[in-house]
Amino acid sequence: MVSDHCSTLPGSSGLATPHGHFVQLPLFNPIDEASLYLPQNGGYFSLLVRGEEGKILQHSYPVKELARVLSLIDVGRDTWISQAQFWTTLRRVVNVKSISTAFLDIDSYKGYEWAVGRNPEQLSDCFMSFCDDEGIPRPSITNFSGQGLQPKWLFASALPRAALPRWNALEKHLVKKFDQYGADPHAKDAARVLRVTQTVSSKSGKVCRTVGMTAGDDGKPLVYDFDELCEYILPLSRAELEERRHYAATKGVKVLRKDNGFSLQTLNWSRLEDLRMLLKLRGGIDEGQRMEMLFYMMNFLALSGQVTLATFYREASFIAAEIDPMWTFRSAELRTVYAKFQAAMRGEKISLNGYEFTPLYTPKTETLVDLFQVTDEEMIHMKTLISEDVRRERHRISEMNARRAAGAIPRADYEGRADARAERARELRCQGVKVSEIAKVMGLSRMQVYRYLNV
Repeated sequence: MVSDHCSTLPGSSGLATPHGHFVQLPLFNPIDEASLYLPQNGGYFSLLVRGEEGKILQHSYPVKELARVLSLIDVGRDTWISQAQFWTTLRRVVNVKSISTAFLDIDSYKGYEWAVGRNPEQLSDCFMSFCDDEGIPRPSITNFSGQGLQPKWLFASALPRAALPRWNALEKHLVKKFDQYGADPHAKDAARVLRVTQTVSSKSGKVCRTVGMTAGDDGKPLVYDFDELCEYILPLSRAELEERRHYAATKGVKVLRKDNGFSLQTLNWSRLEDLRMLLKLRGGIDEGQRMEMLFYMMNFLALSGQVTLATFYREASFIAAEIDPMWTFRSAELRTVYAKFQAAMRGEKISLNGYEFTPLYTPKTETLVDLFQVTDEEMIHMKTLISEDVRRERHRISEMNARRAAGAIPRADYEGRADARAERARELRCQGVKVSEIAKVMGLSRMQVYRYLNV
């Protein structure tokens, strides 16, 4: 049952009249709304439009042309826009350049009791109260899609593609939190398109528009630091995960799984990126290894959480074209990895020696290096497909650079400084100062502050 305070909340996009009715504020036109999450830092965005015969047509444009393209759209047609920017004109997860928002698609119109009898502005107010109840920061803006709601959390800066696994973990957690309110479990991939504001939805005949906003100090939609948003929302923060890893290492325990999921996802995303780099360095791959390459690339894409069962074969066709533009693979050849992906999505596990593993393939680095015969010269460009010798050399160089950065001071002096910093950090924390403010005052990163607080 939705509480009475759901109908009037501070921060609403509607203005309450003396009779309690809501008048929509003219918050954003399509250009202003899209500019919030498509910063002009290069790349492409995609626009999908339903044609006269009902067929959906897709075109991609440079982000620098965003204002011109949106000024020319026919607002009477169903129109969707990508929420991320891409390196190429192909809207695929593996082509994501950056993303500046987290989002949900709330199907409030599907018979949910809380939504019955409420107009879009009131639905937005209800969702704000749900965020408060669930301990989730309120979305920066909330759009009405013509049928349901599309809340968006805007980031202070665009996330690079390397951050997609953690972004995906955030999306999954948001969907899980708001599942009971109608969150669409399929609308959580980085290549997703959502409705363009001020266009008409043919399903309802209603105009899509912005109906809610959480304002910052400047009166504009509030933007969030992505790391702080994750640390607030996800079950464990980076610092807590680091503490668990440190504890496991001191106890000699092998950590097979990270509780937020994004560490293993990041590893597998990096595996995929390394294989793509290998293709680039070699200008393609021998015909005899094409299927093995596609097989493992799709396996790692599935493990990284950046593809769904519905988009699996579509992403595979794009990656196959990367391997060889003239190659047409048979979908049956990916049946094994697809079946394992299905099992993983059902939550199935494989038990071995007291541990549980995903049904998907998790080959060792040495196996991949040997299989694709990665050379030392190629390893220079890799993150994970490296030999043990290369790994040790990188670690040695990293340690040396760290010592240089620390000024190579005597160990006793260095430890004394560290103790003083830890004491100062704890003192500020006891005074109620936030971690981000402590980091700013002391000239440290948030991770360093967390470490000093946990000493």
